[in-house]
Amino acid sequence: MKKVFVIILMSVLAGCGSNGPQINQSVTSAFVDAEKYYAAGKLKMARIQYLNVIKQKPNNYESNFKLANISMRMLDYKRAHYYYAKVLGVKPYHVKSHHNIALAHLMAAEKHINDYLRFSKTPNVDILKLQMAIKKFIRPQKNDDLRNPAVITSQTNNN
Repeated sequence: MKKVFVIILMSVLAGCGSNGPQINQSVTSAFVDAEKYYAAGKLKMARIQYLNVIKQKPNNYESNFKLANISMRMLDYKRAHYYYAKVLGVKPYHVKSHHNIALAHLMAAEKHINDYLRFSKTPNVDILKLQMAIKKFIRPQKNDDLRNPAVITSQTNNN
């Protein structure tokens, strides 16, 4: 009876020990795959892999940051804000997230400003000035595309 108990106990402990590295390997593998897809511009596949990472490690700021950038590229500013906020919850001094969350707000505001100007019979002059300032700030210069994560992430040199 003691031998059976010892064998069962050893099996359970061996099983517990082998699951840890598999989970870490799974997270690492998903992150590496996500980075490859992201670099290749396969954003839907990258998104799936980053989501796999944050299922197991919800505070992984790198994956949350890339998910936010992908959301920006897909023009989903609300989701981008959500992921940038998650990054800032873990790394409050993450400068790129502060920059990009402000950009997401501006891009979302642009739609409402345009709607206001389209429907208003007497538009406010200050709103017109704001519209021009936003367009100047967020619109690409020549071949740059601010919705491209490489450009978004390189706006500042700080983390």
